[in-house]
Amino acid sequence: MNWRFDRLRGFPLDAVLIAAACIVPYFFLFRLGFNLADEGFLWYGTMHTALREVPMRDFQSYDPGRYYWGALWIKILGDGGIISFRFNYAAFQFIGMVLGLSILRRRILKSWWALAAAGLVIWMWMGVYESVIMISAIYFAVLLIERPSNFRHFIVGVFVGLAAFFGRNHGLYCAVAFSALILFIWLRIDRHKLPIRISLWLLGVVVGYLPMLAMIVLIPGFLHAVIEAIKFNLSVGTRLPLPVPWPWRPDYSHLSWEWSALAFGYGMLYLLVPISYIVAGIHLLTTRRDLRQKAVLIACVFVGLAFLDYTFSRASFAYMATTIQPALIGLMAIPAAFNQRYKRVLTIGAWAFILLVSRATVWTGRWSPYAGPVKAMVHAKVVERYHGNYDLAYREYGFVRTDIGGDDLWIDTATAKTIDDVKKLVSQKLTPDEDILIAPIWPGFYQILRKKSPVWEIYFLFPQTRGKQAEMIDDLERKNINWAIICNWPLDGRDDLRFSNTHAYMWRYLMEKFERVDTDLLPAECQLRQKIQRQGEMPRPDRSQADVTH
Repeated sequence: MNWRFDRLRGFPLDAVLIAAACIVPYFFLFRLGFNLADEGFLWYGTMHTALREVPMRDFQSYDPGRYYWGALWIKILGDGGIISFRFNYAAFQFIGMVLGLSILRRRILKSWWALAAAGLVIWMWMGVYESVIMISAIYFAVLLIERPSNFRHFIVGVFVGLAAFFGRNHGLYCAVAFSALILFIWLRIDRHKLPIRISLWLLGVVVGYLPMLAMIVLIPGFLHAVIEAIKFNLSVGTRLPLPVPWPWRPDYSHLSWEWSALAFGYGMLYLLVPISYIVAGIHLLTTRRDLRQKAVLIACVFVGLAFLDYTFSRASFAYMATTIQPALIGLMAIPAAFNQRYKRVLTIGAWAFILLVSRATVWTGRWSPYAGPVKAMVHAKVVERYHGNYDLAYREYGFVRTDIGGDDLWIDTATAKTIDDVKKLVSQKLTPDEDILIAPIWPGFYQILRKKSPVWEIYFLFPQTRGKQAEMIDDLERKNINWAIICNWPLDGRDDLRFSNTHAYMWRYLMEKFERVDTDLLPAECQLRQKIQRQGEMPRPDRSQADVTH
C-alpha cells in the first residue's frame, strides 16, 4: 500500500495571534454569569473527574472527553473553583479559533483587518464543545478536499473518533459528514482507491476512539454504564424538543424594537441557515469548475448539513448559536468561490448580512450571560457613563456580586438571590458533613455547597424507569440522606416534565418519607423536605435553633 505521509500545513502566525487576541477578552468575562443547570452539570462532573471518579459510571454525564479535558486544567491550576473550571473553555475555544482562522487565512482572507473581523464574528458566536468540534470538522474537511491522500483520510478518521470521545452524537454527525464528503471527493475530484481510503478512514476512527475503548476494557463497570446510556438514548432520547421559532410566529405588536429585532432575526436564521446549505450544495453538485478552489465552501456545506439535526432538535437560540459556525464561515467563503466579476458585491453582501444578524441577535439577545455585562463594561470604561465605575454599571444592568464556590461572580439578581437563599437555608439546617438531594435542575448547587450528590443522577430532565428510581431510593437510604430540596417546575411549560411525573416513584417516596419544612427562602414551586424520624431515633438538631441558643 502506498502510504504517503504528506505534510499538513502549519497554522499561519497571524491567525494564531488574532485567535489569541479574540480569546483574551474571555479571561475578563470569567467572572460574569452563572448557570445552575447546564454549567453546574459540567462543573460538578469535571470536578469529580479530577477527584478520580469515572464519568458515566460514577455520576450522570456526557461522554468522558470533555470531563478529562476540564479535569486536566483543574489539575494544572490546582483549584476546583468555577474560575479554574472556565479556563478549559478558553483553552478549547482557542483551538477552534486557530483552526477557523487558519482556514480563512490560507484560502479566503488576505488582510489583517478582514481576518480580525472574522475572528471577532467567530468568537461572538462561539460556544464551547459543539462549536469547536464543528470548526475542527471544517478544518479537516478542507485538508481532505485539498489533498485526498491516504494519510489525510486516516487523520480525518482519527478526528472523528476523538469527536465521539467528547460526544457520541458529535461523532455520529462527523461520521455522516465525512462519509458523504469522501464519496463526493471520489465522484467529483479524485477517482482513486476508494476502498483503501475508506478502510484507512475507518481505521482512523478506531484509533481516535481508543481512549473510550481503553476505558471500556480497563475500568470495571464502565462498559455497563455505556450500554445503559445507549439504551436510554435510544428509548428516551438525548434532548427535549422545542418548536421552531419561525419569524412569522411572534406577535411583534407586543414587543419592543430590540426584542422584535431579536425574534425576527432569530426566526430568520432557522430559514436561512438550512436554505443556504441546500443552495450551496446544489451549486457544488452542478458546477464544473475546479472544486478544490471551493474547498472551504464544500466543507461548510457537508458539516453544516450533518449538524442540522442537532440545531433543530431543540430549537433554542443557544443551539442555533453554537452550530451556526459552518454558515458563518461559508458566507465568508462565498466571494472566493466565484469569479472576480462578482467578488466585490458578494463580499459586501455576505459581511453586511453577518454583521446585521450578529447585531440583531447576539448583542441584543439574553441567551448569553455576557450581553448585558459587556454593554455595562463598554458604558463604564469606553463611554465613561456611571463615572467610569464598573460596579455601578453592572448593577444598572441587574447584576450583583455573588460568591460561587469561593469565587466572586457577577450574576443576575434573580439567580444571585436563589443562590444566597439556598446557601443560608443549608447552613441553618445541615451539619457540614451532611449531604442533600437537590432535584431536578440545580446540579450547580452541589459544587457551591461543597456537597456530593447522593445519587447517580444529578440532572433530572428525562423520565426514568421505576427500577432506576428504586436504585436511587436505595442510595438515599444507604447513605442516610435526611434532607432534600425538590422543585416541581413544568420544564418548557410541560406538565409531563414535572419531577413528580418524570420520577413519580421517587416523588412518592420523598412525599411519604420526608416532611415539608416551612421556609420562605425557596421559590414557590420548590420545597425543603426533612426525613421523618423513625420511632426510637435520636432527634436531629436544627442548626438554626442551635445558632440562636449559642
